[in-house]
Amino acid sequence: MSSTLRKITANLRDYSFQPRFWAVFSAIIVVFAIIGPFGTFERMTLATRMVYWAITMTGSWAISVTTIAVFNHMPIFARLNSHLRLALACFTASLPIALFLRFLLPYFSPNIEISILVHYLYALPLTLAFGFLATMVLSAHNKSHTSADDEANKKLNELLLHRLSPKNRGPVKYMTMEDHYVRVTTTRGEELVLMRMGDAVSAASCLPGVRIHRSHWVNSQFAQDTRKEAGRTLIVMDDGKQLPVSRTYQKDARAAGLC
Repeated sequence: MSSTLRKITANLRDYSFQPRFWAVFSAIIVVFAIIGPFGTFERMTLATRMVYWAITMTGSWAISVTTIAVFNHMPIFARLNSHLRLALACFTASLPIALFLRFLLPYFSPNIEISILVHYLYALPLTLAFGFLATMVLSAHNKSHTSADDEANKKLNELLLHRLSPKNRGPVKYMTMEDHYVRVTTTRGEELVLMRMGDAVSAASCLPGVRIHRSHWVNSQFAQDTRKEAGRTLIVMDDGKQLPVSRTYQKDARAAGLC
């Protein structure tokens, strides 16, 4: 569950921290305030519409992208087609958005009574638009990181992966020091490599990982859970392997969201 929450949080960061998106988002609010759709032009002044649509859009966006992120990373939805998953997320998000709109409207237009069904019908196209926008934002974000990721993977291959047998070369999950060797575990297998642990950790610096012990390094993408046992903190990997977090590296592990 903690691994899923980390992925959802990372997904929300990818959606939300894009300067280009916020420029477009602000422009949409201004356009809606000027045009005054859904009867807001007749019922509200320009200043009131600006505040109303800013709150409406921000709240609706937050609900939409949170729902989409949950649908993207919850295991129960993993096998669904991405377009179907997005559609289900949008239809689901429209209900809490409708409730949000119904709660918000009386503060700006107290004499208007609109049913929850009408609010839902208002919310649905808005949510679908946000779903499309979120997909575009994430796609642009991924493309912008492609070249940097390619360069990082090239460096990782030169420093570490080329030491492994071809059959074991894959995304690195965790590494453990054993005497003068480092046991490198990937998604395709594991292998002992003759090198220092510090050099192995340095080679893997391009990955979203952290050293949790003088003898252990983990890729946080493959960390499944955290548990306590006899006063020790253990990181549970997706293959069931449990690796201890030492006091020296506990701060780093906490900063990485592992404990």
